[in-house]
Amino acid sequence: MNLEQRVDRLEKSLRRWRVMFGVATLAAIVASVIAAAPAPRTVEAERFVVKDRAGKVRAEFGVNPKADGGGCTIEIFDATGASIIAVGVDEGGALVGVGDIAAGNSVMLWSSKDKDKGAGASIQRGGQRVWVAPPAK
Repeated sequence: MNLEQRVDRLEKSLRRWRVMFGVATLAAIVASVIAAAPAPRTVEAERFVVKDRAGKVRAEFGVNPKADGGGCTIEIFDATGASIIAVGVDEGGALVGVGDIAAGNSVMLWSSKDKDKGAGASIQRGGQRVWVAPPAK
């Protein structure tokens, strides 16, 4: 390889490095502009889901299509997927449940907008109410 060929090869290499440096500089500028953009102050969604590392749903917060008037619920699940805490609000009132709700082993507190239903509490074991206040009429 003679001197002229070596100089040509060196010039090509230099051009390649200049192009790569230009692209890298442009990418850094774009990344800086994107990172400097202000974060949105409001996040809107109908439902939020929290999952653990294994991908299991551990909590949900959002609009409940099964509730009257599309009420809002918050539910927290244990490692098996059972609902252990539920808080819900809809057009009829509010409900808080703690325990293994699906299995019927829970403590429930509720409040109704209907003055005849009022508010109350109950304890369920195996799907059967074992205590309720005020007592059923």
